[in-house]
Amino acid sequence: MLRAVRFATVLDYKIGKQTWDALVANSAAILEISAERIRDELVKIFLSPNRVRGWDLLDESGLMRTILPELEPMKGCKQPEQFHPEGDVFEHTRLMLQLLPAKVSVPLVFSVILHDVAKPVTAQRIHVVATAADDGRTCVALRNGKGDELARRCTYGLVWPASAVANREGTALALAVQPVDGWRELWLFRKQKAGWTLRVLPPAAAPPGVGTAEFAGWAPGAVRVSRAAMVGGRMQQSVRLVRTASSP
Repeated sequence: MLRAVRFATVLDYKIGKQTWDALVANSAAILEISAERIRDELVKIFLSPNRVRGWDLLDESGLMRTILPELEPMKGCKQPEQFHPEGDVFEHTRLMLQLLPAKVSVPLVFSVILHDVAKPVTAQRIHVVATAADDGRTCVALRNGKGDELARRCTYGLVWPASAVANREGTALALAVQPVDGWRELWLFRKQKAGWTLRVLPPAAAPPGVGTAEFAGWAPGAVRVSRAAMVGGRMQQSVRLVRTASSP
């Protein structure tokens, strides 16, 4: 199957309809071939000056998503139009292949193919943006990789944007906020069924005094919070797990 694509690419042949239909129907079976054989055929396809045709045939046949599944999420992954009028990440990568000189090295051509492979993943990552409001508060906006606002909260306290850390699943984010001197809370943004919510985790249940609540790592379905606070003249310390999902 890969050899048919290679011949069509290198020799500019047209693949017959019956052969093409059989290729498409059996493209998933390509993984039964050794990785070394697959590698060699891909190298020959993409070293060809006609490599864009090879790209298209691999895509249309289904071989690409079987051999290089990391490329499939690039389809539909939008980019700023002022920088990438050509379209999504997949189209951008195809264009980059088209702009390469006829003769290229293996590292160069595969660097081009994979240079934006992480964009679909990073586009889904959540982060916070802190802005100053007219009334003196700092407003914290939780956004996804596309810039969509998921949640917002304003405070007169001191916000530490550099402390923001999201979990791997992108369903929770912890942020350090200091509402008053000597008292630092942990804000926990959580993705719930009804949307994003914010839970404020103080150092202690006592009124603000001296204490900190700090992010101490993610656990399955929860966040570890390290707390230390002066309560009744004594420093109390603890580490607790807080669920990132709502209770059933």
